[in-house]
Amino acid sequence: MLPFTLRQLAHRGATQGWRCIRHDSGRMILPNTIRPVIVAHRSAAGGPLTATQSSPTSHGSQVHHDHVNHWKMDRLVDISLLPIVPWAFLTDSVLANYLLILTVGAHTHWGMESVVVDYMRPRVVGKFGYYASLATMYVLSFATFAGLLYLNYSQMPPTKAIKKLWSL
Repeated sequence: MLPFTLRQLAHRGATQGWRCIRHDSGRMILPNTIRPVIVAHRSAAGGPLTATQSSPTSHGSQVHHDHVNHWKMDRLVDISLLPIVPWAFLTDSVLANYLLILTVGAHTHWGMESVVVDYMRPRVVGKFGYYASLATMYVLSFATFAGLLYLNYSQMPPTKAIKKLWSL
């Protein structure tokens, strides 16, 4: 049970702009504007409405993934690209090129991983298709990262290669 009544909940919702959604089963659910989800329902005997607190995992998948830390790390890499890209192009530094390879590699890997996880779901392409596309994405990410490291090591850094392409 929650420490407030439904009347207080309705008042809070009215003052803060929450909308209640009523289902056919007689349950009122507040949308995902607050966490955890608060559900109001009638008891089986038809008594007064009571408010209960549902667990956050009851509405999502059964497997828990730490998407918050992944999102934070992805944003950190995205923001770090802003100074690294001009620094690598302006200085032709080996360190700047290695940092550029690391951040661009992580950025593209996580982006493609999100695409594969979102669009190549096991329900759509089957388990084999999902794991095959995920494995292919990992192999291509590793090959791209290794190729860029080799390119930087063999005296043709990616920034110099891009500058040569631009000069054509």
